[in-house]
Amino acid sequence: MMVQIKDCRDVRIDGPSFLNSPFWAIHLLYSENIDVGNCRIINPPILQHRCLEYRLLPHVLVHDCFADVGDDAFGIKSGRDEEAGR
Repeated sequence: MMVQIKDCRDVRIDGPSFLNSPFWAIHLLYSENIDVGNCRIINPPILQHRCLEYRLLPHVLVHDCFADVGDDAFGIKSGRDEEAGR
């Protein structure tokens, strides 16, 4: 991940550009009250190069972002393994 926000609260990401990230550009994990806006994410057209992915997050706002990536632009997941079932 180029940027990973983990176990955080009240985070705002506003205005950066992410180019050619090695994997997901922005990964949000176990955090809450996140605001991601006005971002440009451009990755090569290769599988698994997502723009933004998040798991198990209450109160997330993603707005006014541009994405040109080779996979899903925005991924929303309930978690992995046992946590996904909860």
